[in-house]
Amino acid sequence: MEAQNMIKHILSFWIIFILLAGKAVAADSNGTAWYGGGAGAIACGDFRYEFRKAKQKGINSIPYANDMQSYVMYVLGFRTGFNHLAENTCDVFGGETEINNILEQVSVYCLSNPDVKFSSALVSVAQQSMSTSLRKCN
Repeated sequence: MEAQNMIKHILSFWIIFILLAGKAVAADSNGTAWYGGGAGAIACGDFRYEFRKAKQKGINSIPYANDMQSYVMYVLGFRTGFNHLAENTCDVFGGETEINNILEQVSVYCLSNPDVKFSSALVSVAQQSMSTSLRKCN
């Protein structure tokens, strides 16, 4: 009886896995993508305020890292997803290894666009970086 329950659980897992394994689509039929929640949904003006406050605590300090963690994770996730899906692109940000520099670029963009979401500002910075993006990985 115990073995039958184990088999039922395993089969249930595989059925759920197969049903959920379809291809995810991140854009509608018009090609309009949904730019996420979390840090991505924060208005540029609010991001700039938080970024300035965090920098006053000292870049690379623990308080800075705590304050900027959600933005850093958002940038890293965006970078990973973009680089994985874009053809002939190794790194959308041209190999910039210092995430603080990318956040600074977003902050500069946000200065002129305070009502735009952080996610849209990051996309704009990425588009500006496309001319210097790395086409080949080392």
